Amino acid sequence: MTAVEEAALQAGAHDVSVRVPANPDFLQVLRAVARGAAARAGASIDDVADIRLAVNEAAAMLLSDCPEASTIWMQIVGLEGSDQNSIEILVGVEIDRVLDWPAPAFRTSLGWKVISALADVTEPIARPSGPTIRLVRTLGRPT
Repeated sequence: MTAVEEAALQAGAHDVSVRVPANPDFLQVLRAVARGAAARAGASIDDVADIRLAVNEAAAMLLSDCPEASTIWMQIVGLEGSDQNSIEILVGVEIDRVLDWPAPAFRTSLGWKVISALADVTEPIARPSGPTIRLVRTLGRPT
């Protein structure tokens, strides 16, 4: 286990946040933290792989849409349901200007289709500080 994954586990799987420079080289950090948090939450191997891929795709889409972003961040919150657990993940970028986002073709892009297939809830959120993608994945769902 890497130091990044260990830090995510020590922080608790139900409340993990990370901020890294908005550079594709740092996507591996987001993937590792997502993987560690999902594993700690009791996710199956399939769930962990799907969460990791969804986070990677969301981050890549944001970096592509916002090349001037300074920071990319991720927040993972475990949600306890009555009979199922789920994980909510927010992935966003910080930019210095107001952006008209998402673009009209955003929801028809291959990346969005991949994210939508991997998560139960997907939502683009336009925030004043920068675009954010919200994902919710129910653990143990049939694939």
